[in-house]
Amino acid sequence: MLERYGAKIGPQLVSAFQHPWPTEKLRVEIVAYANFGGAYTTENPPLIAMSSLDPEQQGTDALEELFHECSHLMMGTVDGAGKGLSRDVSHTILFYTVGEVLRRTVPDHVPYAIHYGVWQRGWTKNFDVLKLDWQPYLDGKASMNEALDKIARSLANQ
Repeated sequence: MLERYGAKIGPQLVSAFQHPWPTEKLRVEIVAYANFGGAYTTENPPLIAMSSLDPEQQGTDALEELFHECSHLMMGTVDGAGKGLSRDVSHTILFYTVGEVLRRTVPDHVPYAIHYGVWQRGWTKNFDVLKLDWQPYLDGKASMNEALDKIARSLANQ
């Protein structure tokens, strides 16, 4: 799947996050157990660990998770936009964006956060705000700055 879709997914994420792909070699280790979430990323040095035994890390979900983990290294533009968004909100933007890119690219893919109910684990409001304020950015109908301003305002009012 990486060979088939990777060259289509990577550039879309670079565009969506307005941040270059990591320049350092990305080491990916497939291990029996990664952590409670099934995968994690470290920055220095860049390392991605993914669980081979986690049932949520199989098929297209594993492909999404791999790009989700890579995207942790690409959140500098979103996080540095100065909107005062929490790490939690930034992570929901990452989940939403990677899921949407995979949904658009891989036939019949259901975004991980929808497939496994991640939004219902305390992030329902964030999901609703992202559908309303971030999706137009991903659709090319708003700038990142406009979208992040709206997200910040929407979440401040809740």
